Amino acid sequence: MGRGGCNMMHDQSQDIFNETDGRSTWNHLVNAVLKYPTLRADYLERLRDLQDRYLTSGWLQNEAYRMRDRIAAAAHKDNEKWDCGDIYAGTEQLVGQMWTRKAQLEAFFNSQG
Repeated sequence: MGRGGCNMMHDQSQDIFNETDGRSTWNHLVNAVLKYPTLRADYLERLRDLQDRYLTSGWLQNEAYRMRDRIAAAAHKDNEKWDCGDIYAGTEQLVGQMWTRKAQLEAFFNSQG
């Protein structure tokens, strides 16, 4: 945890659909979409497409590493001054959460048939 008090190690996943009526997120727009079967089906189809395009393909992971490499020098200076966390550890945490999220989504999609 950096001096700012933000726990950067906390899991931030939002769209884990435990209930079928859209009550399981804190995002009111997502809740409204999940409430109606047709919208829910369209949303989940699009979500699956985006998962395949960006997560499964590795594009998002590679983009995170590319951005890390681009800002690493400035991020290192920020960490020295503000104790806000190492960019390499932060990037690995982010990539780890991507794969956790991918597994969560795959489990959800598999449970839907």
